[in-house]
Amino acid sequence: GGGGGRASVSLLDEFRASGGKGRSWDLAAIEGHVVAFAQDQHGSRFIQQRLEQSSGHGAGKGNSQVSKSSGARAGEETELVFLEVLPRAHELIVDVFGNYVVQKLFEHGTEEHRAVLLSLLGGHAVRLAMQMYGCRVIQRALEVVDPVLLVPLIKEYSGAVLECVHDQNGNHVIQKCVEVMSAPRRFQGQGGGDEDMSEHIQFILDAFKGQVKALSAHPYGCRVIQRVLEHCTKRHKDAVLDELLGLDQDQRSQNEGPTTESGENENCEDNNPPAFQEPSLEPTQEASQELAGGQEGALGGATGCGASSRRVSPRVSPRAASVDVALIKDQYGNYVIQHVIQYGRAGDREAVVARVRRDLFSFA
Repeated sequence: GGGGGRASVSLLDEFRASGGKGRSWDLAAIEGHVVAFAQDQHGSRFIQQRLEQSSGHGAGKGNSQVSKSSGARAGEETELVFLEVLPRAHELIVDVFGNYVVQKLFEHGTEEHRAVLLSLLGGHAVRLAMQMYGCRVIQRALEVVDPVLLVPLIKEYSGAVLECVHDQNGNHVIQKCVEVMSAPRRFQGQGGGDEDMSEHIQFILDAFKGQVKALSAHPYGCRVIQRVLEHCTKRHKDAVLDELLGLDQDQRSQNEGPTTESGENENCEDNNPPAFQEPSLEPTQEASQELAGGQEGALGGATGCGASSRRVSPRVSPRAASVDVALIKDQYGNYVIQHVIQYGRAGDREAVVARVRRDLFSFA
């Protein structure tokens, strides 16, 4: 049963009128009508809450028999939702309210549920990434599924990387691919250890070659470049930094050094309903202070006289001269430059600050 027609409408009306109270409203009560509820604002929230509660059953303390009974009942409720959603999953993934139910199944379903839902995304990764609600489901899958199982899905973006980056929805998915596949995968079982998954996004970095400055000045592209600087391995990050700063081979060798200490990437979650978070274009406090400090240093001078220091144009190294002033001034590129200060190599930081000091008054 898909859950539609007059019976579903009548049940939904009863649910709305009662506010979910007055009778025993659980997922068993809407059996046969799950899809109709999933496509309704209030019904979708009800299913989400029940799936969240179900995933917590059996984990608490107390009578073990009660816990086992509750756990079994919770598993049955999750299975009920999964079985009714499955035939209509493609429809719900792109639905304004239904997408949240699919996200919750990824989040709170069994490994088997996740594997089946992931298979449904296969062959549709690019289309869904550029759809307002589909992109949220893709991101949730990237967050909760074992990265090894994600490799075939991520490979679907090969040949469509720049198309997705330039898209208002697709850019979020490429950001998430960069973030998830740059983190080492923890081995389970004996021995432990980490597995480097970054090779599986090499094609994304390859697509950026020759495009880094243009992407940095793009409203969506700048977000992806920021995620690269935050999360990527040194090899991938260095390639982007070299192109961004216009470094030749000699300058690259001079620029080797420890990377600056990076802050923790904060991910805010909208808990009800769960939706993707718009990456902030606000400058980080640390980077802003660094730029401000550089500007104050240029103003201060050795004499402490503002008027005389304005007549001095400090000489900068060829490396600093290669820093693109247009990006520093750009409404989007400046955020990338701030990330260079926060996450780049020591030489990168010095080069940017030196360039800001030299051209301070052109930024006013």
